[in-house]
Amino acid sequence: MTILKKFADVLLAEYERAKEHQASANIGYNKELFCNKFLSRVLPPRLTVRRGEIGDSEGRKIGQLDVVILRDDTPSLTFGEADAFLAEGVFGVIEIKSNLTKTKLQEALTTLKRIKSLKLLGGGVMITAGSVLNHPLRCIFAYEGATWQTLLQELSKPENYDVADLRCILKQGAIISQGVLLKWEGNTPFIFAMVKQLL
Repeated sequence: MTILKKFADVLLAEYERAKEHQASANIGYNKELFCNKFLSRVLPPRLTVRRGEIGDSEGRKIGQLDVVILRDDTPSLTFGEADAFLAEGVFGVIEIKSNLTKTKLQEALTTLKRIKSLKLLGGGVMITAGSVLNHPLRCIFAYEGATWQTLLQELSKPENYDVADLRCILKQGAIISQGVLLKWEGNTPFIFAMVKQLL
């Protein structure tokens, strides 16, 4: 797991360097760029990392998303400078926040609720024969954030209960929802994976 720690160190160093240039109009773009570069190196070849909008067959559209992870056979519809993708070809989406405060968590959850509302034809996202997701993975990634207790208070509200599959804060760990990524016995809706346990 030392390789994961090294990747985390590089991401954090790039983020810290970008923070020093607070006046830059590119801060938001940079935090996404760092994450995209990392994902492009570690995802399997059948998945690509893009930025754009997602729509479904019933005409629902989601505005610009930070990170869209697509199957390699997904068509891209380009309108001007914005790319749009069909929901059936989306493997996952990631909302990226510099600092995952309670307010920023609420913003990310609002976006992911719109992803949850998309209707997929055929019932799921096929990755290979036999592997089907019933929706695109919905993730939140942050470089730093509030305490787990603060975030969990928000995530435990009934309206937020099953909106995100994974919430990750670099160098701290992740909160994983029961179901899509992992399953376990009992009614515990979330598990915590702390960085000390992973490295």
